[in-house]
Amino acid sequence: MICCPPPAAPTNIEHVKLLFDYTKFHLSMYTTLASLLVVILNANFAKSWTISRGLVRSAFCAIVVAGLAGGVVASSMPILIGKPGNLYAERIGPLWFHTMPVEWWTWLEHSSFWLAIVLIVFAFWQRSDPPQLPHAPSDEWPM
Repeated sequence: MICCPPPAAPTNIEHVKLLFDYTKFHLSMYTTLASLLVVILNANFAKSWTISRGLVRSAFCAIVVAGLAGGVVASSMPILIGKPGNLYAERIGPLWFHTMPVEWWTWLEHSSFWLAIVLIVFAFWQRSDPPQLPHAPSDEWPM
């Protein structure tokens, strides 16, 4: 009797590859945005801008946290290849501190990024001296 080989056990290799590529894309986006924020804070052409520099600095810090979390996720992917079970339940962390699950680190990454975006929008929206609107013509003309 000819027997077929047993089906291969499901692995998470494709899922790990996708998460790794997704995280690499995010890390490049964070690096670009952080560089842009440094330029905004230090460039001569931006010195006259009336943005809230404290909010921009806070946004920069949020981007750093997003990058840290993304780095933890990306650097942990090689050790997760082939592990059975739910990928997002695996505990990872920086160095040997594998204390939080992958899902928590991805949540921290995304939340920090979106917090940075909100802070940047508020930094440009909340100006220290709002632009002056042109005055409406009055009935009295200078004579």
